[in-house]
Amino acid sequence: MKGRLLFTTAMILCLLFAVSAYAADFEEHATSGTLDNVWYKLGAGTNYNDDVVAIADASAPDGDGYVLELYDRDTNFMGIAGACSSETPWLDLTLDGWVYAYNTPQNGANCQVGFMFRADRMSETKYARVLLNLPKTDGEIKIQTYTGSWVTEEIDIDNAWATTGWHHLVIEVGGVDHNEVTVTFDDHVLPTKTMAALAPGDGLADAGLIGLSILHLNAAPTIPVLFDNIKVTASPPSGIKDWTMY
Repeated sequence: MKGRLLFTTAMILCLLFAVSAYAADFEEHATSGTLDNVWYKLGAGTNYNDDVVAIADASAPDGDGYVLELYDRDTNFMGIAGACSSETPWLDLTLDGWVYAYNTPQNGANCQVGFMFRADRMSETKYARVLLNLPKTDGEIKIQTYTGSWVTEEIDIDNAWATTGWHHLVIEVGGVDHNEVTVTFDDHVLPTKTMAALAPGDGLADAGLIGLSILHLNAAPTIPVLFDNIKVTASPPSGIKDWTMY
């Protein structure tokens, strides 16, 4: 019995250690109405010059009553807004977060929203992102790199999933060349896409900050977009999603 107890205790301690080993390297919850991290205007504030702010919202996915808000408040750049974090760059990562998206045009334009998973803070022309474009009837999810020119992979999803409200996005980047991107949308794993610009020696190899991205072209007025419960874990290990308690 004593041996069994010691074995059980050891197993529990190992499990707790393993779970703690998979703790997120970066988290943003807008805790108590204050940002947990520093968020920078993309491109040193020349075009994407709108701040991320914390606001009260009872629908916050993490249950704390506060979310992040970002949009083109001054309508300076045709409804585009972007901001990136202050953390150390990643090559491989698991980005887990929530975004409030719309499935109908807003003020006459589709509002595309999502996360940048590799961004250069000092440049407006170097980033990789996943956007939800839910008003579309096909290609509702875009994986996109920009290094002066666009490369875009579109993924069709079942239109029944494309509803206005909070959506859960998980973006995993890995592979031998750090250029394989897998998106999980509302618990549905989508096909992995290989994005050449992410590989070593290409335009985004060193641009590894994460960020928020909005594309609401030519809409007047632009609308606030909400984000919440953002967690980033360096990979490897990429097995974080294998832990049911995560």
